[in-house]
Amino acid sequence: MGYNKSIFKKAGVAVPGSLEQLVASCADLRKAGIPPIALGNKEGWPALHFVGQLVVYNVPRATLERDFDPAKARFDDPGYVLSLQQFKQLADHCTDGVAVNGSSYAAALQKFSNADAAMYYQEIIEFDQSAVAGTRLRPADFGFFRLPPPAGAQGDVNAIEGAPEGYMLNASSKKIPLAIDFMKFLTAPDHARRLSAPPYGQPSATIGGASASDMTPAVVAGLQEIAAASYLMPWLDTANSPRVAAAWLSSLQALLGGSMDAHAVMGAVKKASAADAKHP
Repeated sequence: MGYNKSIFKKAGVAVPGSLEQLVASCADLRKAGIPPIALGNKEGWPALHFVGQLVVYNVPRATLERDFDPAKARFDDPGYVLSLQQFKQLADHCTDGVAVNGSSYAAALQKFSNADAAMYYQEIIEFDQSAVAGTRLRPADFGFFRLPPPAGAQGDVNAIEGAPEGYMLNASSKKIPLAIDFMKFLTAPDHARRLSAPPYGQPSATIGGASASDMTPAVVAGLQEIAAASYLMPWLDTANSPRVAAAWLSSLQALLGGSMDAHAVMGAVKKASAADAKHP
């Protein structure tokens, strides 16, 4: 969760240590005249990012990994419904509510970058987009914290959701040798270091392709958080089959819009999963 340090200080808000504290802090931010969390869910996946992190907090890892397998998935752990209920509470108290489904993630990032919102839930590759020379959110005022776990979480509270960005080559392309040469160019240590540094902020997995001296402090700290994590929770729309992923995405938009509740969302996910089992 990226946050504006100056806005937090002005509102008298501290970095929350639990999900409950995060939700409570939104009232103080609103009293200070600042929208708490910028969220744009027009594309569907931004809401899924919140839910994925909450799910790994509330559902045991072994159960999650079982449910990633279409042949074994059941999606019957109560932690799923609890995670959705927690997300809906967060969305109702801290975001623009129903309106987020009509706003893009880029618009939400811009709102945060313009210092028109106190927080924005983001990937590390968005850190340097949030606060650079010329943005109203100054780099010195950019901070981040893990989305805090709820009290009594039954899953892994030291896990972080996320996945590396990657490249793919089209096997049917007539330009494969050229594409391979370009990838070698792009992932060479010198160019990888450039991508890791501002204004790109895209840390490279290339050995020698990332240097703390070249990157912003926030990106370096983000990588340290990843290194210390007990588990990397994959995105729910990539860990699951396309059919199940589509159910997650559309149902979460309905949850935010008020036409489905948490139980109905999981009903849709289970239905899609059952269809996978019958027609893999």
